[in-house]
Amino acid sequence: MGNEKLAEIALVDPKRAKSRILANRQSAARSKERKVRYMAELEHKVHTLQTETTTLSHLLTLLQRDSAELTSRNNELKLRIQAMEQEAQFRDALKEALTLEVHRLQLLGTAEPSGGKVFFSSLCFVRDSGPN
Repeated sequence: MGNEKLAEIALVDPKRAKSRILANRQSAARSKERKVRYMAELEHKVHTLQTETTTLSHLLTLLQRDSAELTSRNNELKLRIQAMEQEAQFRDALKEALTLEVHRLQLLGTAEPSGGKVFFSSLCFVRDSGPN
């Protein structure tokens, strides 16, 4: 109620005016109390969210570190796989070369006298046909 209307009521019915003033004061007090509670709730939410932010930030840091470590380990393993694949290719090529050499020597062995000896020297087969 406006002050003019309250002054008018006070002239006509002073008890009613006092009652209105008291009701307005009580309403204002309740409104102020609601505002204080609302502000307390907001402050609590802010504190809760700040705590959660700190926790999540720490967790993010840990996860980023773990991710970097796993990426590094993955790169190391990729290099090892690459080296192993190259080694396997080398072994396959060496096996093929040795197989061809054995086959060649077997063919030579059938063409030479049976008294010759075959021995292994420096990763290649050498046929000894005996004394010259």
